[in-house]
Amino acid sequence: MAFKKTGQGERARSLWEEMLTWPYKEDISPYIELAKYHEHRLKDFEQAIVFVDQALKQVPPHQEREIEMLHHRRRRLEQKRIGNAER
Repeated sequence: MAFKKTGQGERARSLWEEMLTWPYKEDISPYIELAKYHEHRLKDFEQAIVFVDQALKQVPPHQEREIEMLHHRRRRLEQKRIGNAER
């Protein structure tokens, strides 16, 4: 997170991608951060949706608030993707 806050987005992205290979799969934060990165920095809404979908597959079912937040993010990304395609 420190890389992100100091403007070192590429270093942060590399770390999040590395975290996806770690054995502890219940931590969905790298998926969320990569979705944000692709949405805001790259404007790649398709890839952002892929990361949100991966997070939804990993999040434990009892984390209802996280699940709702991810569904909200996905709906918003779909709207951006559709709006972007119409331009």
